[in-house]
Amino acid sequence: MMIGYRPPSFAGVASMARATGAAESIASFLDGIQASRGTRRRPVEQFAVFAHSYGSTAVAEALQHVSLEFKIDSFVTYGSAGFAADTTLDGLRHGITDTGHLYATHAAGDGLAQLPIKAQAGTDVYLSDRVDPRQLGAAEFSAEGGRGEKRTNAHDMFVADVDEKGSPSEKVGYLSPGTSSVREIASILATGKLRSDT
Repeated sequence: MMIGYRPPSFAGVASMARATGAAESIASFLDGIQASRGTRRRPVEQFAVFAHSYGSTAVAEALQHVSLEFKIDSFVTYGSAGFAADTTLDGLRHGITDTGHLYATHAAGDGLAQLPIKAQAGTDVYLSDRVDPRQLGAAEFSAEGGRGEKRTNAHDMFVADVDEKGSPSEKVGYLSPGTSSVREIASILATGKLRSDT
């Protein structure tokens, strides 16, 4: 949950207005968490930010354009709506520690985030001129399942077990139990690394 940030409607996702407007509040929120941990108990050893969809757009703006007192260790995106067109990895590192990482996943079955972030040959539908975090060199992890794991096939973070008709839902979100994406995210949360790197 992010304090001071309200996601846009679907129609508003193409605009950067909500992301740029929320950047200072997001940076203040992140600083506040780390400051409170440092005064009340042991400082945070690993501080990771997990951002879904347009949330990743907003966090990227905060990391680049606002001075953070405390840098984060990991920035993890899933189903990202993309970063502003002028975003660079060096710019993001303004808010990430020297040893920190950028991670990203984007399920092939996620039809919303895949509305091409940049116009692609043969298409005329796109959100805006955005940069996919994977294009910036993010360490990519899979949302496609694996042995004994579920494949993410929707844009949602979570999906109800049953659909609106009461039938078992066939949709699987990025944070649904048993998905490869949620297991990789759990590994980053616990260790600061992907499973393959531990």
